[in-house]
Amino acid sequence: MTNVDQARFQFSQEQISQKTPGELGRYIAGMDGTTEQLEKMAGFVDALMGYDKTQGAEFRDAFIQARAQAACNSLSL
Repeated sequence: MTNVDQARFQFSQEQISQKTPGELGRYIAGMDGTTEQLEKMAGFVDALMGYDKTQGAEFRDAFIQARAQAACNSLSL
């Protein structure tokens, strides 16, 4: 299964349509994939959603914080 196929299973319109920018940022940060893959996905989703400056900042901040928390959690295992 390719990375695109994996993302397709995890990312669908039903899963994102009702999420706030912060919720969506945290959701994407929690998806399977490398940091690089998730950063690319986050950039794509940010552009796709057409967030204004404030919403985009909320989305990116939530994504960054969730990825940092995930990294800390994996180090403590």
